Amino acid sequence: MSYLPLNNIIFREVNGIGVVSLNRPDVLNALNFSMVQELRDHLFKWANNPQIHAVILQSFTSQAFSAGGDLKEIYKAQEKGDKDHLDQFIDLEYEIVRLIAAYPKPYISFISNICMGAGMGISVHGSARVVTAETIMAMPEGNIGYFPDVGASYFLSKCPGKSGIFLGLTGYQMNAADALYTGLATHYVSKDNLPFLFGSLTATDIEGHPKEGVYAILDLFAEEKSPQISGIEHHRAFIDDVFSGETIEDIFVNLKLSKNQWRRKVEEYLESASPASLKVTLELLQAASKKTFEEAIDAEVALAKRLMISREFHEGIRAMVIDKDRIPKWESV
Repeated sequence: MSYLPLNNIIFREVNGIGVVSLNRPDVLNALNFSMVQELRDHLFKWANNPQIHAVILQSFTSQAFSAGGDLKEIYKAQEKGDKDHLDQFIDLEYEIVRLIAAYPKPYISFISNICMGAGMGISVHGSARVVTAETIMAMPEGNIGYFPDVGASYFLSKCPGKSGIFLGLTGYQMNAADALYTGLATHYVSKDNLPFLFGSLTATDIEGHPKEGVYAILDLFAEEKSPQISGIEHHRAFIDDVFSGETIEDIFVNLKLSKNQWRRKVEEYLESASPASLKVTLELLQAASKKTFEEAIDAEVALAKRLMISREFHEGIRAMVIDKDRIPKWESV
């Protein structure tokens, strides 16, 4: 008889591999405080355990990898005016981002299906990110009055040309080809082969050479490229031209002057996003290109603690998640 474990996050040790499975299918694996706390604690434990040679992060459900942070939990804290809890959540999020980015062992994420927001934070900073034809990756924080956080300013600043700024401002949903082109993913594996990849990683003795062993297995299963077309690569000249604007106003002008078929689609997203969020995000991403990882993280933490209690973020969550009327009343800027 099959059954679903009750835990929101499941930890196993399989032949020297620490396996993390996200398991909140009813909310597409949205990460709440306790899940992030448990993940941090286990990653610390495994980092110091000589019997664990690598970590695999995956979803227990096929519906999503992780749709992001638990916005309902954040909204409840906002309603109560519980700034201490919100600050603790931010500190915890960035503690785990730093931990994953500097993890001493191979950290492999199986990013099948939806991966957004905080889901990107617990995967993209790792050493290997495996995507499939079903993968959808995005940082859509502009439509909830927030900004691309969890270290996104750093990893988006490393994307080719102006594609990182494009992704941060539009919340564009990347397919596997986009994720590989931008460097946010490292390997493409067909969904049918993921169980075999998992089986090989957890059955092979990589104790003596964990990094080399993991990458040899990944390379064995990975296809040369995704069968999909990367919209970002195809429209790269348009993206670089439009998003080279120094201000949001410049970007809108560039859009108006463009004849590219994506122009209207991009305009529609920017027009629906919080104007304040767009300005903050653009400034953050422009500055991040000149920052170290730690400098970018420090800037994000300061901004997050300011915006987490903002009326704009509260209104964005209300409109998109709580009442679901999808008509946020944004503040003018």
